Amino acid sequence: TLQNVELSNNKLTEFPACLISLPLLNRLLLGENQLSSLGNSSLAPLGPSLNYLSLTGNHLEVSAFEVDIGMSHLD
Repeated sequence: TLQNVELSNNKLTEFPACLISLPLLNRLLLGENQLSSLGNSSLAPLGPSLNYLSLTGNHLEVSAFEVDIGMSHLD
């Protein structure tokens, strides 16, 4: 099962739905895209396995990031 995914610099405008089928995903790099919001429906299915999430360089609104999962690092 895939544990690390690097999707930085891909001009993504929304969270790739296919990622929720990766229950053991540990590290997710989504930096330098065009994401503007992420919600519980996007990240919650990844559950406790997601330890590192990079969103640097996106245009996320503070209120758009509503997730409560136990990550050890959010960038």
